[in-house]
Amino acid sequence: MTEEQAVHRRQFLGAVTWAIGALLGAGMGIPAVAYIIGPALRRQETQIGAQIAMYRARVDSAPRVEQQMATLQREYDLEKQQYGELTARKRTAEIAENVERSRGSEQFTVLARAPFPTEPDNPKPVRLWTVVLLAGLVLGGGLALGREYLDRSIHDARALNDLDLPVLGEIPRIGHLA
Repeated sequence: MTEEQAVHRRQFLGAVTWAIGALLGAGMGIPAVAYIIGPALRRQETQIGAQIAMYRARVDSAPRVEQQMATLQREYDLEKQQYGELTARKRTAEIAENVERSRGSEQFTVLARAPFPTEPDNPKPVRLWTVVLLAGLVLGGGLALGREYLDRSIHDARALNDLDLPVLGEIPRIGHLA
């Protein structure tokens, strides 16, 4: 309820209270007072009901208005973006037109065609194969040395003695029979 409505309500209630007091003070009974004041109270009730209905309609329409606002904002943003794109295209076209005007009637013609190369400029096959072969040898050797260095397996009894572990048994190598 707004401040203005609260003031009107206080004034109305004050007037009703005064009228009831005046009627009762004049010797009229309660039924007579109710008969006189009843229609005024019903009118007031009808007016308040109408205001409540109006405010409910406003509250009910708020989501619809918000949705319409969101739709309008989205359409505005799209139109603004399209306007920006069209403006940029117009500027590009004006620049191209100015370049054409400033060039005047200049025309370019091809005097001689460029010859096709007889050999490829890049990559040079001999150099490429040499680099690939050397890189393969270096990489293969590095991998073999790395694997041998990182190999922690034990191949003979001497390796166990280096680790200070007791040798329980050894399987001898079988030589080739020829």
